[in-house]
Amino acid sequence: MGREKNGQLHYAGKLEHGFSDKNTKQLLTTLEKLKAKKAPIVMPRRFPKARWVQPRVLVDAEFRGETPGGLLRHPSYKGIRRDLMS
Repeated sequence: MGREKNGQLHYAGKLEHGFSDKNTKQLLTTLEKLKAKKAPIVMPRRFPKARWVQPRVLVDAEFRGETPGGLLRHPSYKGIRRDLMS
């Protein structure tokens, strides 16, 4: 995940929880069309196994707080926010 800061998209952590089988399939179908060869965001370190996508999907994620480095603590997927996507 990423979030905008000062006009740039910055890494905010991995989103690993809150997915049902149905919404996992839907999200993967959506993201498959948006593959990117490199990270489209500012990264604190390299993630060699990561699969990157163009930043075109907004998701609703619940989280418990932030680390001092700006990563989300315990993020959980709530759904795609199609109403906010242009």
